[in-house]
Amino acid sequence: MRSLAFIVTGAAVYCIVIAAARGVTRRADAPPVEPETIAAFQYCSVMSRKGLLQARLLPPEQRDSRVPLVVFLHGSGERGTDNVRQLQPLSQKLFKDHAFPCCILAPQCVPDTPWMHWMPELEELIERTLQDDRIDPDRVYLIGFSMGGSGCWELAARRPDLFAAAVPICGGGRTDWAASLKDLPIWAIHGSEDRAVSPERTREMIAAIEAVGGHPRFTELLGVGHGGMLYTCDPNSGVLDWVFKQKRESVVR
Repeated sequence: MRSLAFIVTGAAVYCIVIAAARGVTRRADAPPVEPETIAAFQYCSVMSRKGLLQARLLPPEQRDSRVPLVVFLHGSGERGTDNVRQLQPLSQKLFKDHAFPCCILAPQCVPDTPWMHWMPELEELIERTLQDDRIDPDRVYLIGFSMGGSGCWELAARRPDLFAAAVPICGGGRTDWAASLKDLPIWAIHGSEDRAVSPERTREMIAAIEAVGGHPRFTELLGVGHGGMLYTCDPNSGVLDWVFKQKRESVVR
């Protein structure tokens, strides 16, 4: 059971979610990546002077119309060289439930490095993926959790022209990026009891974007620690429904 309270302050809509069930008050261990999921995603990578950045790509199915691209940046716990563990939880969910037909790009950050070290390589991966004419370039969605939430803020600020929407979850950014993010549809999510990344980091980003005339959304999960993926993936939250309605030339708020 959850109760919701919506607070409108200035330009932003704040959704305060009170989590009453234990299952939504903690960061849950993600399910293992299933062999079926691994087999469906193709290997891709980009090499630079810094090294090899690997990724997995779920290619678009042949359809009458082009499909959106979801770019997911994982948290620090999924760093590695296996090029598999980053497929959970969001990429596996989108692949399995078929509610939102899309192409999925899931890079894996190199051990002992943050996403900020790989921004040019991420841009190259995305732009290379967009060469597939089955993908709608006006419906590219960026979602990131924890370290990936911070990467989401930064990549969106660097290249707001690439994305139709961004969902930073439990990640912090720099308030001087606000002007670059002002016109991008954003739904930020953070647990009120997060001890890994303070929710104040997200509150500050929202306030900074509002101050320059932006209209971000912000959901603060009361009683929740370093979580947010369960809420994002929950059909009742409406997050993914909102994301997949966004389009660069006709933004739905």
